[in-house]
Amino acid sequence: MRVVKFKVGPQLLLLAYHFDDAHNRVELIDIGSHENFYRDLQRYLAM
Repeated sequence: MRVVKFKVGPQLLLLAYHFDDAHNRVELIDIGSHENFYRDLQRYLAM
């Protein structure tokens, strides 16, 4: 999994994704503001 930071206007966002080599596709996992992003991502992945 990789996380990329980018800005939309004045707001900083993070996007978590995974590249699946076997199927040659990008899977979007999560997108959101920096606040509690990693905490929420861990909760989602623990499901």
